[in-house]
Amino acid sequence: MTNETSNKIVVIGAGNVGETICYTLMLKAQVGEIVLVDLNEDRAKGAALDISHGTAYYSQVRVRQGGYEECADAKIIIVTAGVPRKPGQTRLELAKVNTGVARSIAKNIMKYAKNPLIIVVSNPVDVNTYLIQKETGLPKERVIGTGTSLDTARFRYLLGERVKVDIRDIQGYILGEHGDTQVPIWSSVNVAGEPIDHFLPAEEKEKEEVKEQIANKAKTGGADVISLKGATFDGIAMSTFRIVESILKNQNTVLPVAHVLGKEYGESLEGSCISIPCVVNEEGISKTIKITMTDEEKRAAVKDFALTKGLAVALLAGVMSACFNLGLEAGRPLQVEGGSALFRTLPATLMVTLGGFVTNAAYCLWQNARNRTFGDYGKGSLYANNLLFCALAGALWYSQFFGFGIGQTFFEPGSVVAAFAWCILMALNVTFSNVWGIILREWRGVSAKTVGVLVCGLAILIFSLVFPNLF
Repeated sequence: MTNETSNKIVVIGAGNVGETICYTLMLKAQVGEIVLVDLNEDRAKGAALDISHGTAYYSQVRVRQGGYEECADAKIIIVTAGVPRKPGQTRLELAKVNTGVARSIAKNIMKYAKNPLIIVVSNPVDVNTYLIQKETGLPKERVIGTGTSLDTARFRYLLGERVKVDIRDIQGYILGEHGDTQVPIWSSVNVAGEPIDHFLPAEEKEKEEVKEQIANKAKTGGADVISLKGATFDGIAMSTFRIVESILKNQNTVLPVAHVLGKEYGESLEGSCISIPCVVNEEGISKTIKITMTDEEKRAAVKDFALTKGLAVALLAGVMSACFNLGLEAGRPLQVEGGSALFRTLPATLMVTLGGFVTNAAYCLWQNARNRTFGDYGKGSLYANNLLFCALAGALWYSQFFGFGIGQTFFEPGSVVAAFAWCILMALNVTFSNVWGIILREWRGVSAKTVGVLVCGLAILIFSLVFPNLF
């Protein structure tokens, strides 16, 4: 059976999100078969049975558990598998675990499916959509992330509550990243064709305050639900169904979904994965829509790519790194006299790193208070891995300065190389971290231009390591 004639949906991941999506599809989607796939086969089988027991009262769709071989003739494959977001945790903090899961799923899908249509739900959804599209090699139009579809739904809900109008009469989008940098496109928001400003306070300052409140609530909506009930799954299930419905019924619906962008949005965004308005039908994404934005909205949409901001952060990082070395120099009176030259700098290194620890600890406690996550300290199951990796990170971080102190003892006082010692250390840090990134294929799928810039930067750093020796 081919994808064109199949009437089956495969849902990969039988957790809360996957099961709720499966249940929603059973109620609303016109399909003959829904298959749940999960490494925990009992969980998938139990969820399928639970949903199946209710089909007598609503739909005669067949719901069952299966394996990846079911992808061979599936009309749509929905990816929900991954570690769920915890209270206080950002979507991007999930990336280290969930991107590996996404790659594995993509490989398993392509073992059986030739040209599947994939909907990605797993967070971080933009990153996972990008990875699955690159890993599968499918056309970018056939790998769709739910993106800001739920954020847009939350946005419209909040607007409807504010202006006391049926949500279905409100048009407006949140675009960009499904996360903290998402952008509400206020200039296009309307109620039955009337600009939203006509329904908000007339005084400009109050109007902007209302807009900011609504935008912030839409942005934090997921985190609010997680803090109250531990997880989000109902809203995303409805958002996913809306995408599925447009595909199954070939509705050509305009939806804010994520996919890997081509050249239609310019060279700066080519190859990135963010949400923009797309026409969704049985082929996937048939076309994208360039929504009109104000200059301010355009700047907000690409603020993370701002050159000025990037240079400012880079300069600040460089200054703070230099301050670390100044701290080591200021700590020379703490050197152990009479002992081995290899260990004389250790007291100063300890005091400087202790200062860094206190600073980071204060920031972490502030984040705990902000995200109401102090309760996590009472969860004993979290300590083993966290303490292990914290100790490893601390040992590796401290050891570089131990090595730095040892290395300085080999230089003659006033040596040119000694003057460049700190620069050499930082250059080595950047070089080795990027080399490991290349070995672990973190740069796979990026444009040739990006790779060229990376290689050029590494070449400059390597040259900087040998430059002092030329004199």
